[in-house]
Amino acid sequence: MRKILLIGLLSLSILAGEMKSPMAKEVERMKFPPLKWDVPEVGKDIKMLKENGSVIFLKENHNLPLVEITIYVRGGRLYTAPTDRAVCELLAPMLERGGTKDLSPEKFSDILDFNAISFSVDQGVDHYTIRLSCMKEVLDTAFYLLKQALFYPSFNERIMKVEIQNIKDTWRKNLETPSRALWILSDYVAYDGHPAGSLPDFTVFESRVKEKLQRIHRMFFVPEHMVIGVVGDVTEEEIRSAFKDFKPDYKSEGFKDDVKPFSEEPQKKVFFYNLQIPQGYILLQERVRVEPSDLYRVMLMNEILGGGGFTSRIVLKVRNEMGLAYSTYTYFSLFSNPLPPHFYAFSATRSDAVQDAIDAILNEIKRIRDEKVPVEEIKVAKDSYLNSTITRYSNDWRFIPRIVNLYFRDMPLDYYSKLAENINNVGIEDVLEAARKYINPDKLYILIVGDTTKIDLDKLRKFGEVEFVNLEVKGL
Repeated sequence: MRKILLIGLLSLSILAGEMKSPMAKEVERMKFPPLKWDVPEVGKDIKMLKENGSVIFLKENHNLPLVEITIYVRGGRLYTAPTDRAVCELLAPMLERGGTKDLSPEKFSDILDFNAISFSVDQGVDHYTIRLSCMKEVLDTAFYLLKQALFYPSFNERIMKVEIQNIKDTWRKNLETPSRALWILSDYVAYDGHPAGSLPDFTVFESRVKEKLQRIHRMFFVPEHMVIGVVGDVTEEEIRSAFKDFKPDYKSEGFKDDVKPFSEEPQKKVFFYNLQIPQGYILLQERVRVEPSDLYRVMLMNEILGGGGFTSRIVLKVRNEMGLAYSTYTYFSLFSNPLPPHFYAFSATRSDAVQDAIDAILNEIKRIRDEKVPVEEIKVAKDSYLNSTITRYSNDWRFIPRIVNLYFRDMPLDYYSKLAENINNVGIEDVLEAARKYINPDKLYILIVGDTTKIDLDKLRKFGEVEFVNLEVKGL
């Protein structure tokens, strides 16, 4: 009987091999060389210039007649009173669409469209991001529009009313969208009482809005607050000439570069935002202070724990094995200076499985702190991390904004050129040490967005006291 069974299994194995398609067999025979990236270096391939107090990173690329400009402007709610958050948010769309001293909103938009110029302004906690792209032949026009928009906005009243309503509508939607509400809750709890975690107060729009916009604008939008990246079909001479007069006729007023001290880290609790949804959105969070020498160890450890997609432990456990979540991951906000970095572990699952998902994540955190990671798992994580980085940033158009970000965050400009060497030098003991040093389960506090009638609050109390949070936005 055993002999017949073995013969049957062998036959099935052979048959399975024969049933492979010609394409499948061809794929198996394929061999691919390792991805290679000759990282452009600042001072060699990338020129670092200074004009009017701005730092400019230039990477010439003459393959196509295109030019892209990325500008980081230091500013935003981190540097203002909490009551100014709404004004800081309004400033971005008004710079983009609110017209200028010489051009009405319609005229400004028409010139952009006629010349196929792309222009956008986005705002974050501690900076504004300006992006402009155009054909080489209309670069002079693009620079004229850029200077007009950033230094001489008119803050058209009609457009202002529309944009105020748009911001309010966006906030209503955000507070009703669990994934967005979770991150609002995250900042609100992490930076309690600090401008970085403040909620907007829309009653500030009841009077003198234009005056408030002008005050915030002049505080931030000056060349000395700007880090600029330029890539494309331009020369150093052309860029110096273009930025030579890239300055306003006013000085910064009221800007203080020193950031208000952050409050103590929240206690280990469960912070709950009630929203009538069928799922529970979960974030485990902890403030960390990663030493520069540990940066690459932490990155690789996180890749193994939950940052490496389908090969990471938390994804394999929570998503694949337990079937509790489609999206789950871990993340270290290491490029956040001057904001303190945090460790995050996210998952979204059924309301009745919230506790199980949290338990599974905590168990994987405990395992990576207690057990050495196998050599093969580290090798996979290194390959995954380096290959994904190369895929994301190995062309000039994506890479130059990363250099701007490094400089803005006061990170080493050779970070990417030394990335492969530093990641490959991380060993088994390094991963274990990084996990033990920078993830402390006793300090992790938990944020949940979900329905109190569907999530068992008694089960959550094993993780700490449950505190309900009301994200009230005045004037909404």
